[in-house]
Amino acid sequence: MLNSDLVVNPRLSIPRSEMSWKFFRSSGAGGQNVNKVETAVELSWNISQSEALGPYRKQRLLEFYGSRIVDGCLRICVSEERSQFQNRQIALKRLADLTARQSKARSSP
Repeated sequence: MLNSDLVVNPRLSIPRSEMSWKFFRSSGAGGQNVNKVETAVELSWNISQSEALGPYRKQRLLEFYGSRIVDGCLRICVSEERSQFQNRQIALKRLADLTARQSKARSSP
């Protein structure tokens, strides 16, 4: 999942090349890794520059998540787990869920 495109639904996949990662140290309890290993992650997806989305879907996502968008990017930060791998998995799932949620909200009456 980390090395492939993110499949949101059968009609939408977010190319891995459009996602960027930052890693940092988690705050709080962390056992031996605390203040030593960068386990927290930030996943960024530049919606406004995405080639996976058409203009209508881009606009809908930007409007729907307006308060969460910074410079055209949707950012997701995760530091729940002690493992960077697990936090990356959670971030990818959240991105897929957020994108899918917008699609469902659009089709609601």
